[in-house]
Amino acid sequence: MLGSAIETVAGELKVRKQVLEAIEKWVDKTREAAAVLPADSTCDRFARAETAYDRRLYRALALLTMRRAKDTSF
Repeated sequence: MLGSAIETVAGELKVRKQVLEAIEKWVDKTREAAAVLPADSTCDRFARAETAYDRRLYRALALLTMRRAKDTSF
């Protein structure tokens, strides 16, 4: 009985260890990514430009969808 209780606790500890190792790997990757990216607003300019292109793309897709719906309704 004592042996099964110890095995249960050991199993729970193994799972916790795996979770902690996964978290540590994730944090390391995040630190590496933060070190690579510049600290100034250079990335923000690219994000704004990309957002503008995305908006144009979505408008064009909406127009195409409306045009197709209009063509099939006849």
